[in-house]
Amino acid sequence: MKKILFTLLWVAVLTPMLGSPVHSAPAARVTAEVVDENGTPIQGADVTVGYTLAKKGGLGTDDYRERGKSDKDGLFTATGSTIIPQVTIHAEFEGYYRSSKWAEFKSSTLSIRWEPWNPTVEVVLKKKRNPVPMIIAGTDWVSIPKLGAPVGYDIEKSDWVTPYGNGIVADLTIEFNLDYRDYTDYDANMNISFPNDQDGIQEFWFDKTEQSSFKWPFEAPTSGYLKSVNIFVRDNPKDGYKTNIKEGVNYLFRIRTKLDKTGNIISANYGKFNGEFGISRKGKTRFTYVFNPDGTRNLEEDPEKNLFQKK
Repeated sequence: MKKILFTLLWVAVLTPMLGSPVHSAPAARVTAEVVDENGTPIQGADVTVGYTLAKKGGLGTDDYRERGKSDKDGLFTATGSTIIPQVTIHAEFEGYYRSSKWAEFKSSTLSIRWEPWNPTVEVVLKKKRNPVPMIIAGTDWVSIPKLGAPVGYDIEKSDWVTPYGNGIVADLTIEFNLDYRDYTDYDANMNISFPNDQDGIQEFWFDKTEQSSFKWPFEAPTSGYLKSVNIFVRDNPKDGYKTNIKEGVNYLFRIRTKLDKTGNIISANYGKFNGEFGISRKGKTRFTYVFNPDGTRNLEEDPEKNLFQKK
């Protein structure tokens, strides 16, 4: 959010001055250094550097890009013009996940060029390990079939369990309690729980310094799962709006766990929820997830091979 506000501020300040062609914006040169997770240079990576310019006449902005490939040292240098003190760098290479990074500048020299001139910015590519077909599914804003009582949801079928849908296994249950009095006077509380022993859910937060498009762990953890999470939103004239929704949270989950006689896990299925569960004052929820049905802890899905077939 700070980056966006900073960018908009620079656009607002510089657009009236630079609402002319490309050459009127200060120049910026940057060298991308593309490496793998061990710091080894990657030759032949596709590198794109994005610049921002004012449109002719000063109404809005345009983006343009310089493209090339990294050399034997993993380096690619681009020069362009930009009205804001930052450029974006994207790098990708076969067998690796795409990575992105910002390069920021602090000052310009008499509006001719941004400083520092030609900084080297390391872009780390994360190698793909074992992407496999998984179930990629979820809901749009969907009404809870029955308020005030736990309702089962089948992760594999992506549907409520009978009699509310075609689901067979209640992998999780959602109990939604709603007291709706008016548009700005209501209390909505949703509890998501996992009924099987050793099934559960845990929060996962993306590392803010992570450059890679794949920000999840490659394998699900073996411990740390909670039996339930609770989410609420409420509003009333006296106390105002309150919620415990966490911005930026994601979840890992374990379901269909089977134990031996001594309580050790024999088998289980793992997956991940993208973002927070949605909750509305109208008794609705939404969530999206990736579920691995192969019985391993692998969380690396192949997005081009979705096992879920929507009916």
